[in-house]
Amino acid sequence: MKKSELKNKRLQMIADNMTDCKRFADIGTDHAWLPVYMVSNGFSESAIACDIRKGPISVARKNISEYGLSAIIETRLGPGFSVLSSDDELDAVVVAGMGGLMIAEIIENDKTFAQTLPMMYLQPNTCEPELREYLYKNGYETVDEQAEQDGRHTYLMIKCRYNPALNQIIREPEDFIEEQIRLTLGEIMPFRRSESDRLYFVKLKNKTDRILAGMDTSVKETEERTRRRAVYEALNERLDELLR
Repeated sequence: MKKSELKNKRLQMIADNMTDCKRFADIGTDHAWLPVYMVSNGFSESAIACDIRKGPISVARKNISEYGLSAIIETRLGPGFSVLSSDDELDAVVVAGMGGLMIAEIIENDKTFAQTLPMMYLQPNTCEPELREYLYKNGYETVDEQAEQDGRHTYLMIKCRYNPALNQIIREPEDFIEEQIRLTLGEIMPFRRSESDRLYFVKLKNKTDRILAGMDTSVKETEERTRRRAVYEALNERLDELLR
């Protein structure tokens, strides 16, 4: 069996964190590069490559066959988790390369199944705070977060699992600004501050600077805009602290 290599850093980041994962499903697999890499290199014993579109599934099957893995990497056509069941006995599910709102929708559409998964590896390319908010409000524990720069983009990975005990915790109402900062920065990277975390903070700082600059050119000030400005100004100060 020949071994494959991953051609981008964002998928490599996920692969490097999938320890003790004998069998997993890749949702939105596209070309099935992650399942092929994990199985051909012996990191996983088997995998399920899933996609909602026939084209990517066709390409995935071709790539899987090229590496002689058709007997141990299965392809399934359909949306989200609907093509999976508890009978698959998965160690993890990967949902990568799509917007955070779509990832939250995929989880919500099959939330009973999602709650049974030992681990989920999520990689949103937009709406990261909204995804964090969904996970936070629905009893998902963030085990780890990491960031990786791939070309001009910096990608986030959220490693999480359902923890029913979190639903029993009575949460005090948070200050709105602090809550938005927490959802934007997460609860792990601001305290760890590794070099890859710093890349993520730089990305957020550049985005926040652009938003504030756009607000400065606006002549119409509304209550909502004033509220948003306060959030971004506080976030900018926190990012300046993290980047010192």
